[in-house]
Amino acid sequence: MNTSPKLNFENTFNTAFAIYKKTYGVAGFAFFFILVSFTAMFMTGVDYFIGIKNFTQKIKTFKPEELSYQGMVIYGGCILLITILIAPFNAGFLKMMKDADEENPIRFGTIFQYVNSSYFGKIISSTILISILNFVVSNLLLTIINTTTSFGKIAPSLISLSLSILFFLTIPYVIFDNLTAVEAIKRSILNSYNNFFSILGLFVIALIFGYLGIFAFIIGIFFTFPFYYCVQYAIYKNINEN
Repeated sequence: MNTSPKLNFENTFNTAFAIYKKTYGVAGFAFFFILVSFTAMFMTGVDYFIGIKNFTQKIKTFKPEELSYQGMVIYGGCILLITILIAPFNAGFLKMMKDADEENPIRFGTIFQYVNSSYFGKIISSTILISILNFVVSNLLLTIINTTTSFGKIAPSLISLSLSILFFLTIPYVIFDNLTAVEAIKRSILNSYNNFFSILGLFVIALIFGYLGIFAFIIGIFFTFPFYYCVQYAIYKNINEN
């Protein structure tokens, strides 16, 4: 894995921040709209199937690791469904960042661009494949790690973070390079592996910056978290240009 282009950390960060300054208003409102809409649908479903009071009581003592096999399957299925529903909107946010970078109009409606498009199937299939790979690799690694040691206790988080980095560029390769799900995952792994620590650094900065909005009366997170998409697009752009 030595042929992958190298990421320029400083240029990538500057590109991401320049895009953020152009998009934080529209992207922030779009992020607020998506989050509120999905939360409302989720709570409606919870109220219909188990009731809000029961859900509130159960969530206080909920521990995924203590679920039965059937419970784990249901829990995993719910997480996968939510991930699939969100995936086309994540792609829309990335397109918004690309439009800003290319000086095209920045529109709220861009977040819906991939909901009903020729890319929809590839976005969903890549999301499902990533979820399966995450599940298989995580569980395989955890079977050979002693989870009672100090390292073992943080191993699940480290594995999850590492896999997130390796699959980080999959959706950009699908929607901007028109690759199939498998091709996009392969290229993401290749380029992310060879730029792992640079991407990790930018990934952490994006998350820290994103969650800083909590301190601005909480609602500020809607306008800081889209920086994550700016970083994701900027990484894709910088690697492609090298």
